[in-house]
Amino acid sequence: MADTARMDAASDRDVQSALEYAKAHLACAREDRDIPGLSAAVVYHGETLWAGGCGYADAAAGRPAAADTVYPLASITKVVTCHALMRLRDEGKLQLDDPISRFIRPFPVKRPSPDTPDPTLRQIASHTAGFQRETPFECWETLVFPGIEELLAALAEVELVFPPLKQFKYSNIAYALLGHVVELVTGRAYTEYVETEILAPLGMPSSAFEPQGEAAARVTKRYPWCDEKGPGEPGPPLSVGCFYPVGGLCSTVEDMARFAAFHLGHGPDGSGSVLARASAREMQTPVWVQPDGSGGHAIGWGWAKTAGRFAVGHSGGLPGLSTDLRLVPELDLATAVFTNGGGVASEVNTELIEILAPAFARARKRREPKKPKSGLPAPAEWSAYVGKYESVISNQELEVHLIDGQLLLRTVGTRLADVVTLEPKSEHTFTLRGGASEGDVAIFEVDAAGAVVGLTTATYPFRRKG
Repeated sequence: MADTARMDAASDRDVQSALEYAKAHLACAREDRDIPGLSAAVVYHGETLWAGGCGYADAAAGRPAAADTVYPLASITKVVTCHALMRLRDEGKLQLDDPISRFIRPFPVKRPSPDTPDPTLRQIASHTAGFQRETPFECWETLVFPGIEELLAALAEVELVFPPLKQFKYSNIAYALLGHVVELVTGRAYTEYVETEILAPLGMPSSAFEPQGEAAARVTKRYPWCDEKGPGEPGPPLSVGCFYPVGGLCSTVEDMARFAAFHLGHGPDGSGSVLARASAREMQTPVWVQPDGSGGHAIGWGWAKTAGRFAVGHSGGLPGLSTDLRLVPELDLATAVFTNGGGVASEVNTELIEILAPAFARARKRREPKKPKSGLPAPAEWSAYVGKYESVISNQELEVHLIDGQLLLRTVGTRLADVVTLEPKSEHTFTLRGGASEGDVAIFEVDAAGAVVGLTTATYPFRRKG
């Protein structure tokens, strides 16, 4: 497997072992699934630890799949479209709860009932608007997608199959309209706006809607008919039309590693204007939660548990191509897997994270400041805080314990496992660690004689009892 490793950013031996195993697994996964070519990248704390590929981007020419192979991203493009949407929101040019009919008029779509409201931009971005999935045209038979004017002229044939917010309903046509909103608000072509205002500042030189020159020579072939007999013939070209905001961006795993790093809070110098960090985090906040709690959708990103941790991501698929980009914010980890055959990228990326996440979690834990070892003596004055405290405004009671050198707070009647640690901050003042009041302040009240007479936790007042 060819690769471009960043060993200087991955000195942790545990992480290195996991990376080596992951690279071997990716190579086996490609062979086992009869995929002609695969490229992948791993991002950790804003650094691309590794990016590489295996197999072939062009089987007939013998051109290998590599870190710089250009792949159509397909529906991962939707996250980039929402990035543009959020930037325009931050600039005050639109609001997420604006109805789309504020921008696209008339808006004569069919509705499930006369009182069905126009969907909002937020609902479209989170796939809760209720739009039918595809256009009224035979795009997936011809692989020719309509221009935006042709789509707008056919809006009367488009249906909201559910009222907004009734349930999750993935829709490509809705994102075509969302991209058009970007054009209407900026007065610029969607593709030009994204390439100039997002891709260039993030340092993504191989990313474009229509790769040109040297980048065009690195575009992968697509293999819709690959199987155990071989890659088969490459797939025919697509005419993207108004589907650029839906799935028209082309990129490399190297470039998308930079995009992922930005969305984990690690943008390059000078990229602050691309999108506010708070807005990037907002994009990852769930808007829709599946009834069983297994996953859902945020603004552009989907979300689910991966390797036992909250992850956001998006996959993409075209005939003979699959892509998957995943972020695990808790670990500051992101992975990308792109393939030029079959719909396996999401499955393989899940396997990749399941290999890497435990090692990165251990590395993260090793970087945390070491806690005092159990049994070390606590400051003598802490013993004065031990005891029971009763609420001034209810019958709630708290207990403060001093165990193994740690000051612990427990609500009477709750499990012992629910204790909160009091971390010293200043005289008589502690930070709450754990529970619903994580990060809030606890202050012990001391009278003129130096006796502890009360306790305030997150502004809730308690008196010393007894």
